[in-house]
Amino acid sequence: MKRVVCSGFLFLLFTGTYAQRTVKAKFGDTLTTYWIGVKITLTDSVFVEIDGPSKSWFALGLNTKRMQQGADVIMVPAWKEAFMIIKPYDAVLTGYAPPKKDKLEHWVIKSEEMKNGRRVFLMARALSTGDAEDFDFTQLATTGGMLDVIWAMGTEKGNEVEYHENKRGKKSLTFN
Repeated sequence: MKRVVCSGFLFLLFTGTYAQRTVKAKFGDTLTTYWIGVKITLTDSVFVEIDGPSKSWFALGLNTKRMQQGADVIMVPAWKEAFMIIKPYDAVLTGYAPPKKDKLEHWVIKSEEMKNGRRVFLMARALSTGDAEDFDFTQLATTGGMLDVIWAMGTEKGNEVEYHENKRGKKSLTFN
C-alpha cells in the first residue's frame, strides 16, 4: 500500500506540477498595421507566438516595466527580401539602447509564416535556461501571476535598429 501511495504522489509531483497557462495581448494601434500580437503559453516549456508588421522590427521585453539593463528580450528584425532569412532572436537590454543578442540562443523557431503583410512566429524554449540573461518562467508556470512586459517597434536603416518613436509601451499580463 505504501508503495502505491508513494508512486501516486511521485506521479502527481512530476506530471501535475505545471498547469497550462496562456495569455494573449495586442500592443500598439490595432486600427493600423502598427501593432504586435503576443500569445504566451506555459506548460513544461514556454511557447510564444508573436506577430507584427513585416516592414518593422518589433520586440518584447520580459519581466520589466522599462528599458532596464539586463532585461530579457525577444527581438524580431525587420523583413528585408524574400531570399534573406530574418529570424527572431534572444536578446538583452543594455539600458536605453537597442537590445543586443544574447551570448546563447535558447529560442527555437517552431513555425513562421506571412499573413496579410504580417509575420507570425511560433517559438519555444525551456522555462528555465540557466542563462542569467533569460527570464525564468518556472514560478509563473507553477503558480501563475503577473508578468510585466514592454514592447516596441520601428524601422531599420541598413541593418541597424532605428528609434521606435511613440511605437512602444508597457503592460502587465496575468497568468491564471
